[in-house]
Amino acid sequence: MSNNVSMSRLHGTVLEIDMGYSCCSLLRLVLNHNNVKYIRAYDLDEAIKLAKRKQPDVIFLEAFMPVSGFEIYETLQKNQNTKHIPVVFYSLGPEIEKKLKELGVPYLSKPVDFDELFEYLATYLEVVEE
Repeated sequence: MSNNVSMSRLHGTVLEIDMGYSCCSLLRLVLNHNNVKYIRAYDLDEAIKLAKRKQPDVIFLEAFMPVSGFEIYETLQKNQNTKHIPVVFYSLGPEIEKKLKELGVPYLSKPVDFDELFEYLATYLEVVEE
């Protein structure tokens, strides 16, 4: 996918739910540098609490964690205050990607292709004309 939208022209809030560190810190750096607010949750309880309180424009969710990303997704979908928030999964492996395709849920394969990430961001965040 090619990127036609400059990150500096995007405005919004992203919640990332992931136990890993290297991918997330890079994503945070890219988003913060480009005026996109970044929030991070490390587990189910924190994820639900932050999603309810901060109402992000999109959630990026790791599929494989000690608590299943699918469990977090189901919890978000069942909650009146969070079910409207779009969720994009991160996945690593064909089995997980097959399940995500079956569910019809958008996902990014790891390692993350940043052009594809930017396309998702442009879909879910406000594009601000300069």
